[in-house]
Amino acid sequence: MQLLIPQTELINYKSRDLISLKCEYCQKTFYRTKNYVLCAIKGNSHSSLRFCSNHCKFLTQYRNIKLKCDQCNKEIIKKPSHINGFVKHFCSQSCAAIYHNIHKTTGYRRSKLEFYLENHLKKEFPNLNIQFNDRKTIGFELDIYIPSLNLAFEINGIHHYQPIYKNYQRTIEIDQLKPILCNKLNIQLHTFNVSSIKIFQPIIGEHILKIIQIKMAEASGHDPHTIFQVPSD
Repeated sequence: MQLLIPQTELINYKSRDLISLKCEYCQKTFYRTKNYVLCAIKGNSHSSLRFCSNHCKFLTQYRNIKLKCDQCNKEIIKKPSHINGFVKHFCSQSCAAIYHNIHKTTGYRRSKLEFYLENHLKKEFPNLNIQFNDRKTIGFELDIYIPSLNLAFEINGIHHYQPIYKNYQRTIEIDQLKPILCNKLNIQLHTFNVSSIKIFQPIIGEHILKIIQIKMAEASGHDPHTIFQVPSD
């Protein structure tokens, strides 16, 4: 499936709105509803989202198909049997790894939500020293740290609450240590529980950004161990 609009813009469409796609065989533009497109993104691929017609679908059974790598945009040629069942296509394992690391929403790498918050905080407070992924202040990583306000924020994904990785116990220990170390330095630490968020949506980023802005304005007088439970998507 080849979308002709950025995937992030799908949120602006209604379920029955038509989304523009490119036929994998003839490269012509055709349209399908948002519902079908979302199903394909989740892995439930359907041939009607890949081809503009049954004719193009039939022809692909006998000819190689030209595609573009979803990471580097390099042209690649694949057989139909190598395309069926795959939503994304890559020219190499290296490109596949880079793409999945960038777009993953859980794990140890920075999530889309963290990038969203960093970009918006830098734009709204260009003259304020805001440190992201600071590891020096308490010896462990703080996702967002504002020294002048003695404020810190943690964006905790699912691996902080479920044993997804082998070192889960160590993660718990560190999470328990962070409030203690911050308290010793008079840093207010606020933690956002985003474990229920499976797919990042801007509305979630806006919700958390507003809370951060409120805490920045107040900058004192609140429980430094507050945990904000973010609604599931």
